[in-house]
Amino acid sequence: MMRHAISLVLLIGGVAACAPAARSQGTEVLSGNCPATMLALATDAPGLIPESAAPKHDATPDGLQACMLTLADFLRERGRFTAIDTRSAGERRRIGVPGALAIEAKGLAIKPFLKDAEMVLMGSGLNDDELYEQCTALRGAPQLRVDVLEGGVRSLHWAAQTLAGNSEDIARLDWVSAEELHRLVLRSPAQVALVDLDDDAALPPAINQAQRVTSRDDWARTAATLQKMSERQAHFPFVAVAPNEASAAALHAALNAAQAQRVLVVRDGLPAYRAYLDAQQRIAANANLKLIRPCGSS
Repeated sequence: MMRHAISLVLLIGGVAACAPAARSQGTEVLSGNCPATMLALATDAPGLIPESAAPKHDATPDGLQACMLTLADFLRERGRFTAIDTRSAGERRRIGVPGALAIEAKGLAIKPFLKDAEMVLMGSGLNDDELYEQCTALRGAPQLRVDVLEGGVRSLHWAAQTLAGNSEDIARLDWVSAEELHRLVLRSPAQVALVDLDDDAALPPAINQAQRVTSRDDWARTAATLQKMSERQAHFPFVAVAPNEASAAALHAALNAAQAQRVLVVRDGLPAYRAYLDAQQRIAANANLKLIRPCGSS
């Protein structure tokens, strides 16, 4: 019988062959001979979700093209669209989109007052692929007309559109946070480039599959290289991770000078990502989370 109840815990069950002790995203995996494992994860500790448990979103090119609405098209006929801000409540509190309705994409199909609207879904700009998948599903419902604004709220910021919130928070849209990076690498490591980090670097498992770029301290050339790489990607955006705060700032400045808006930079570089994962590991440890082996092996 459990002596203490743990709140905000998500139990994910799955059949797997048990292996010797290993680590995934800093979470200890216990060894044993059992037919199944059950991983207890705090819902507020996304840094501890292993790659195998991460949802995969990969809209087909045809579906992506059908749902994608460019910023230029949105602004040209903005009056006819109903903007839907699908971001989390916390994100909306920090930075709001004036005139947009706050509704999660999965709840749109049950909103009768939207049945005749031409809806445009807006995300953070880092989850367009998820919204394309939602858009494709929603288009199967009768009378629903749905598109996705490419680049989401970030595209509005770059086009100098009015956003509500603290000016410092809005300015941070030019950067990617460590948490945003982690959610992106779990979904699509191909959208991430590691700058000046070679294959031998000791990297967290999730990000180790990202592409590599060498700058040789030529940040203008590196910015141009990253822009070309981003243009080959089906999804927006493309995120660069530098080895430290100084190189992240130099790369960010070079991208701004080149007006390479499809490429974003992780604020403070790789150390910020490592710190984020360490913090998530401490959250899980303080919540006493661990692998539970229902087979009863010791």
